[in-house]
Amino acid sequence: MNTRVLSILSLVVLVLISAVGCAGENKLEQQVNMQQQQIQALAAEVARLDSQQQSGSYLDSGSIAMASSGSGSYLDGASSGASSLDPMYTTPAGFQTPAKDIQRALKVAGYYNGAIDGKIGPDSRKAVREFQTANGLKSDGVVGRQTWSKLKVYLQG
Repeated sequence: MNTRVLSILSLVVLVLISAVGCAGENKLEQQVNMQQQQIQALAAEVARLDSQQQSGSYLDSGSIAMASSGSGSYLDGASSGASSLDPMYTTPAGFQTPAKDIQRALKVAGYYNGAIDGKIGPDSRKAVREFQTANGLKSDGVVGRQTWSKLKVYLQG
């Protein structure tokens, strides 16, 4: 959020600097009003993005998005009990898997001890990296197709 606030403040400073150079008072007032509306719109967007970040529907530091949807096709026919309201883990390449299923599988496999809350944070990513290393996969902490093909086995049977 600090970067967004700085961007808004920079915009305000630029508006004030440009407003000082304007000749007509009426024109100046119009420009200030227009800039205030733009600032309010930007502030509303910052608030919306902050709300998304707090709810977990944002791109985190590992470039993993959380979105609310679910297709059920992620297990190739196996049932995990995932709800369509469970947060989805999405890789940068677009591969999606319910986040809770990742945590459940990691827990069953013995790599994760945290809560099954659907939030892929540092502990979940560490568990993914350890699982990947142990299974001869690239240890990047991202559950892509190859990692999921080996990890989903722990949810079956």
